[in-house]
Amino acid sequence: MALLFGNIWYAMMAAKVAKLENRLDVTALPYGVNTPAGFLTVFMVMLPICFKYSPKFQAEEDRLTPDEFAWKAMSGACAANFIGGVFEVSGILIGNIVRKNVPRAALFAPICGVGFVWLGFSPLIDVMREPLIGYIPLALCFTGFFANGGKGIYSNKIPAAVLIFVAGTVLWWAGLARWDTEGRAGATGDLNERDKMAEMVRIAAESYVGKNHFSPFVVLKGFDELTSRAVAIQFPIALASFLETIENVEAAALSGDHYNVNEAMLADGCGTMFGALCGSVLPTTVYIGHRRHKLTGATSAYSLMNGIVYFVLMMSGLTGLFFYIIDPVSIGVILIAVGLMIVQQSLEACASRHYPCIMIGIMFVVADMLYFDHFNISVGMATRSLGRMRGASNMAPAGGIMCSLIVTAILCDLIDSRFGRCAVFCLIACFFSLFGLMHGNNYLFVDGTEMNVNTGGDHYSTDLGEVMLSTYVLPKKNAFGGDIPPDPSWGYRINNDNIRRFNEGWRFSIAYGALALFCVAHAAYQKFTGKLPAIMDNGVSEMHNKMLEKQKLPVKYVAEDAGNVVN
Repeated sequence: MALLFGNIWYAMMAAKVAKLENRLDVTALPYGVNTPAGFLTVFMVMLPICFKYSPKFQAEEDRLTPDEFAWKAMSGACAANFIGGVFEVSGILIGNIVRKNVPRAALFAPICGVGFVWLGFSPLIDVMREPLIGYIPLALCFTGFFANGGKGIYSNKIPAAVLIFVAGTVLWWAGLARWDTEGRAGATGDLNERDKMAEMVRIAAESYVGKNHFSPFVVLKGFDELTSRAVAIQFPIALASFLETIENVEAAALSGDHYNVNEAMLADGCGTMFGALCGSVLPTTVYIGHRRHKLTGATSAYSLMNGIVYFVLMMSGLTGLFFYIIDPVSIGVILIAVGLMIVQQSLEACASRHYPCIMIGIMFVVADMLYFDHFNISVGMATRSLGRMRGASNMAPAGGIMCSLIVTAILCDLIDSRFGRCAVFCLIACFFSLFGLMHGNNYLFVDGTEMNVNTGGDHYSTDLGEVMLSTYVLPKKNAFGGDIPPDPSWGYRINNDNIRRFNEGWRFSIAYGALALFCVAHAAYQKFTGKLPAIMDNGVSEMHNKMLEKQKLPVKYVAEDAGNVVN
């Protein structure tokens, strides 16, 4: 429902721009599930609800049936998703301010990081797990999506995605998978068993096809499952969502299609809210890939077709069947193509001097994968390993999205000698860190209670990054003036064996405050000596400037007013 809603809206937006500019080659903005926000919703909204109702922590008479358990998690996530849509629409108030005053590299760093890590690196691991299946689809990915100037070397009548799916699925059903961790191939350490695969397809057909239990307004039951912390989590998720909308509208402008960024945020927020009311747990947004669609000659009709096709596939239950028919490795290869397009486009849009800053922005999202997939904080480690784990977990909260944006902006302004604006970003980071919007690696509630499933949270995966004041609690003293032995309610203390229990945000708040003073000192030197001239182009790439010349549009028009053309 959400995809149909948004794709129709974006087709209409493309038609308006085409009419205004009197041309037929306007490509609609892509619209789809917000991937980064999807990860945050799953781990930071749904998982805590699952812990809350886990049979492990419920008296036997209070335990829910499996269906009730699933409905609790789903309806709560729908409610949170609806609230996130409201927040996303509110981004209209600051969208253009952000677009004009944040360096280009900082706008693109979060989405570039997600593209590199979750859409690129993570699926590539699966290709390397099953090389007999994955290498041909991977080759088709590069010949079909990146060769011939991005148009591919195959006929546009045969989409590269179809070739990838066919090749991978044929190899998969030929029995060439060996290590299938998702349980779909029936692998047992040797080659996969087609009889088991066929049986899973049969079960999927019986379970999903024509069995859609459409339950609109289920979201209204989910508000009871949300705590104040769960609602607060939606703010950084929505902030990341409308920042990605700005980024993708900016990317479309590089290809000559200038959309109203406020209308795009309105469409995204309304689409998310409409989807939530219809039972969707995942937010929607302007998606990546405008450039790819532009190269293949797509206009507004492709958006309408997307919405209709997805509507039919999902409402009919065929998606659940195809999930067990199509090879999962080749599906991952499509994600690799999308992720690498994001990276390529991000680098092309930004000045080359800011490439190191984008790399730092990517590292925050890499830390997210490291934290969730490779660290187990409950396992004893050497002090050095524990410290390195702590560093990664300080980068990862909220998927690293906000850190990727703000830290990249700070580094870009340091390169450009824009010390005054850099100090402002540092103060923003100082405030955000104090309240958990950045570096929210906080394991204690404000009353000193440690987060765990019995106290309403899980500090290993779910509550990091929530909007919560970081605290510093002095060690308690006994009657003789000595320290009472370590206690979980204490604040940060050097050389304390229980250091992993304590909140980290306040340390970053102090660090960013010191960095703001550093920038102010440099700005004063800059003003009174006239030295260290600032670079004021906001990190726009030379390629973008050439596009402006080709389109014969003044720089002021694109830098300040693009995206507000259609009113």
